[in-house]
Amino acid sequence: MAKIANILNKIFKRTDIKISVLISCALVVIILLCVRFLSGINNQALYDATYERGRMLSILGAGSVENVLESAIDNGFLTQEEIFDSQYVPIADTEPQMFHTRFDAYMDAAFSQFQGTFFKDDSIVYARSMDLNGYVPIEGGGGVSGNKSGTITKDPLGKQILAGKRINRIVANTVDGFSQEYTSEDSNEHIMEFSAPVYVKGERWGSFSVGFRNLSKAGSGSGASVTTIILALASILLACAVVFVVVFYFLKPIPGLAKVAGQVADGHVDNSVEIGGSSDIAALADAIERLRVSMKLSMDRMAKK
Repeated sequence: MAKIANILNKIFKRTDIKISVLISCALVVIILLCVRFLSGINNQALYDATYERGRMLSILGAGSVENVLESAIDNGFLTQEEIFDSQYVPIADTEPQMFHTRFDAYMDAAFSQFQGTFFKDDSIVYARSMDLNGYVPIEGGGGVSGNKSGTITKDPLGKQILAGKRINRIVANTVDGFSQEYTSEDSNEHIMEFSAPVYVKGERWGSFSVGFRNLSKAGSGSGASVTTIILALASILLACAVVFVVVFYFLKPIPGLAKVAGQVADGHVDNSVEIGGSSDIAALADAIERLRVSMKLSMDRMAKK
C-alpha cells in the first residue's frame, strides 16, 4: 500500500495530471447536471403528451358510446327507457355477483370491436363504459389489456356494479377529460385514469374511462432512462479522454523545462534549452535559455580573471 501511495503521490505532483483531473471532475458534474435537467424535460414532455392523449381518448370513447346508444334508439333497437334500465338482474352462480340489464347484450355486441382498438397503445390498461350506478355492461370485446404487449381479454369487472370513492368521483364528474390516479389492487400498478361523461338524448347516462399504466406526475418517475445513463457515461469518458490528451499535449514540455531550470540553477549552463510548445511555454523556454546564456557569459568572464 505504501508503494502504491508513493506512486500516486508522484503522479499527482505533475501539473498536467492535476489540471486534467480538475477539469475532468468539473466536466463530470456539468454533464450529470445536464442529464438530470434534460431527463426532467423529457419526463415532463412525455407526461404532458400522454396526459393529453388520455383526455382525448376518454372524450372520444364517451362520444362513441353516446352515438351508439342514440343510434339504437333512433333505429328502434332499444328504447330510451331500456337504455336507462336500472333493474339489475343477478346472474346465477357468479362471484363476484354479475348482472344483466335490458341494454347490456346490445352494448356487448355493438362494442365488441370498438374498445379493442384502444389497446394498440401498450400503456392502456382498460377502456370501460359505466352507467350512473357504477354498472359495467360490457364484459367481452376488449375490456382490458391482458398484459403490456396489448393482448386483449375480457373485462374482469364486466357485468358488475362497482363502488368506492374512485367510482363516485367518476359518476359525479361532468367535465370532459377528468383524471385521477390510483394503485391497482390486482396488479399493484400505478394507474392514471381519464374519464368523460356520457349523455344520451341530453340525459346523463354514465361515463367512459381509460386507464394508463405507469404514468406518474412529472419529476416523480424513475428519472433518467437506461439509454440516457449510458449516453451520459459515454460522454463523460469521451470528455475525460479529450481533456487528458489536450492537456498532456500543451503541458508536455513543462517537466522538461523544470528539469532544465533546475540544471541552470545548479550551474550546469552548457546545454542549450530546445523545448517547444505553445506560445507561453515557448516564451518561458526562451527566457530560461537567455538566463542560461547570461549566466554562462558571466561564469566565463569570472573564469578568465
